[in-house]
Formats: sequence, structure tokens, C-alpha cells
Amino acid sequence: MKISLKKKSEWPSASARKKSHDKPLIVQQASHSLAPADDPADQNANSPGNQEQQPQAYAPALREFVKEAWQILEPVSPLVWNWHLDLICDYLTLIRDNNFKKKCGEELEGIIFNVPPRTMKSLLISVFFPIWVWTTDPSRRFMFVSYSEKLSTQHSVYRRNVIESGWYQRHWGSVFSLSRDQNVKSHYENSRRGTMFSTGMQATATGMGGDVLIFDDPLNPEQAISQVEREAVNLRFDTTFRSRINDPVTGVKIIIMQRLHEQDLTGHVLARDSNRWKHVSLSAIAEKDESLKFPVSKKRRRRRAGELLWPKRLPQSFLSSQRIGMGSWAFSGQYQQSPAPLDGGIIRRQWMRFYRQLPESFEFMVQSWTAPSRAGVTMILLPARFGRALAESITCSLTGRMTGSILAPPWPPSRRVMENSPGLTPS
Repeated sequence: MKISLKKKSEWPSASARKKSHDKPLIVQQASHSLAPADDPADQNANSPGNQEQQPQAYAPALREFVKEAWQILEPVSPLVWNWHLDLICDYLTLIRDNNFKKKCGEELEGIIFNVPPRTMKSLLISVFFPIWVWTTDPSRRFMFVSYSEKLSTQHSVYRRNVIESGWYQRHWGSVFSLSRDQNVKSHYENSRRGTMFSTGMQATATGMGGDVLIFDDPLNPEQAISQVEREAVNLRFDTTFRSRINDPVTGVKIIIMQRLHEQDLTGHVLARDSNRWKHVSLSAIAEKDESLKFPVSKKRRRRRAGELLWPKRLPQSFLSSQRIGMGSWAFSGQYQQSPAPLDGGIIRRQWMRFYRQLPESFEFMVQSWTAPSRAGVTMILLPARFGRALAESITCSLTGRMTGSILAPPWPPSRRVMENSPGLTPS
């Protein structure tokens, strides 16, 4: 520092000193250090390249986020990962980055995931994905809809449990905080104006909306059987929730469900405008050779016919028992994502009559046998008027283990069909 001294002759007079003493004292804080402003060392120190870098926020990929957050919700059950979860994560990453329509099609309204039950679809998409988005974009707004308001609220509680955990707050507590004014189980906001609102398919949604709408199991298996219930869900989707998206240009709808009927919500939207939806259908057992492309990593997964989707979680023994226990019709929809008509082409469901005791007489008797062979189901229709005694006395000589049942439907004469199969002989 340079100090210059003035000669005594240059000092101000007493009157001048008094005038300056009467003036208010103004103190200016130096904007630089002790080094002169034109010091090259000071200029280098203040240059952008030499300034101390601020630590970047922790930003894991969705897969890594789920693996770390898993123990908060499932401290006892270890996480078992599978390739189909990576495929779903790729599409969710596009949605987080606002690249979904750019990569998959500008005309798309949303994406449909048809996945078998108990394959982590709800936890991944409805719980972990939204709170992962908030780590980098806390202003994003979500709406969640399920067949049950109770189920939707349960997922909402799971999300808030993770947000309030020490692990989440340690990494992203400085990014946002939950609002005190709006923080209930089914609806909460954050300090950056992001919201998460959960409701039921038939519950109120007036005045609410979102940047991302997630429909997680919009109807259950019991509702799917009823035509009235199915049509009510589809109508509610068309008339109420289609308009709940905040910005149609960037907003995305996500439908997650197992197939339950040909005219469930997936069937409904695909029948009306399939070109506006990206459809990702994953069967428990591949019915044909297929190749699946990952939209972000660009890798491909090739499935051979008969290959299991998740052998560690859904082994063949479990799927076989489910097929028997649920019946082929329910299994085809929920696990294979290929819902079949409830009534077949030969025997109609409305023809069926069920009896606690066999009638004294009826026109036809049907025996349905399932054999352990590729022949599948063989039916024998006996065109004669059998009484109860004769019906109970009919037996079959069969090779191998078989199961069967007896039905007595009053179908019309045009449906009198006789089918015989080798190895299946009435005696």
C-alpha cells in the first residue's frame, strides 16, 4: 500500500477543516482487496476460470435413484431389478427432459404401459418417478388417478415419505421444501410451485390439472367384467381427464395397467386413436419373437417365443398355477396383455346355467377336459337326452392326468357340435 504525505504548507486551514468536520461522514466499502485494482494478480484471481466452482447437485439416473430410495419404502425386501424396468425408465427419462414427443412423435398424447401384476410398475412410475423429477424440476405438476381414491392416496403417502426422508433431504433439501399451507395426504405443493394431486377415477377433479397425468390401474378386475363400469371409466376419461393437461404441447398422459377386457381403458383409447399413443405391451410369456428398442440407450432386447419376462419374479411354475387358478380368460388379459372375448365362438356365456343339483332331464351334456398335451382343451358334446343317473355314470378312459367339469347349457340346435379326440373315449 502506498502512503503519500503532504507538506505542512499544503494542509487545509483551520476554517476549512471546521467546514469539512461539519459535513456528514460518508464511508465507502472497498470492492477490492488490498492489492491495487490494476494489479494483474488480482485480475487473474477474479477471472471466471479461477473462481471457486460451486458443487453440483446430486443428479442420479432414475434407475440409480430407485435403487437408493428403495430401502426407505421396502427396508426388508431387497430390490430385484429386471431389464423391462430399464425400458420403462428410458421412456420416463424422455418425459422428465421434455423430449418424449420430440423422440416418439409430436402428435402423441401419451404412452401406455401394459405390464403383468406385481412387476413394480406402480412403485416405479407412480411413486419414484415423480419425486425423481422434482430433484431437477421442482416446478413440475402431477395428477394421479386410480380406480380407488384410497389406492391413489396410498401412493401419495409413499411419495411424501421419501421426500421427507433424511436421504432425500440431505441431497435435495435445498432445492425445494414442502409447503405448510397445502400439505395433506392427497394434495401437496412445494416452495417452487410444483404440485402432486391424487384422486379416484370417479372422484372430484374440478379445477385441478397437471403437466403429467398418470392413470395407474384406472379400473379393477371386478369393474372390468361389468359393461356399465367399463363405460363409466372410459366416459370419465374422455369427458373429464383429457382436458386436465396444463399444456397440450408439452404435457404427457401415462396409462399404467394390466389388460382386463377388450374394452378396458387401453382398448378404448387405442380403438379410437391408436396413432396418438405410444403403446408398450410386455407379456409374462412371449407369444412370438419380438425386438424392443430402448429410446435413450438405443440398445435392443430380443425376446424369443416362450421367453419369460421376469424369471426371478414370475417363474414358469408360478405362471402355470396362475393360469389354472385364474382361468385362461383372466390369465390371457392380466399376464399376457391379450384380453380375449369372455364368451367363445361355439359356446356363448349367456347359454350357461349353473345348478347345485343336476336336473332330472336336459337336452345336451358337455364334458370339458384339459389334457397335459399341446392339444389343449377337447370338448365332447353328446347329442342325446340324458337323465341325472346316466350323466353321473359317464366316465372317460384317459391317458395321463386330466381335470374336467360338466356343464349343461341350453344352447340352440344350430350349436350341436360333436368333437372327438384320440385318447379321449367315453365308456
